Amino acid sequence: VTAQRALSNGDGSEVQFFGDARVVREGFQDAAGQAVPRFELRSDFLHVIQDTERIVTPKPVEILRGADRFTADAMEYDNLNRVVELRGRVVGVMVPGNRR
Repeated sequence: VTAQRALSNGDGSEVQFFGDARVVREGFQDAAGQAVPRFELRSDFLHVIQDTERIVTPKPVEILRGADRFTADAMEYDNLNRVVELRGRVVGVMVPGNRR
């Protein structure tokens, strides 16, 4: 995660990132040898909650996964359940052949 500024609670279990906040997971091959594409979240504000593995923002967000691209007015990402909820005006472009 990178940003211009960050604010954490005492134990580091919650961190808020302000200004050009980005979360990046580089592409890799999983245990079955399947390619997992690069994943990136971009927003002016991201709230990372470590205990529940969630990332939340009430601000506009951009999600890049390989060649796929989504934008929304707000987002909640639940890493444990692998669910992303996009809110407001949502626009997505999914590129054929970018699936796993």
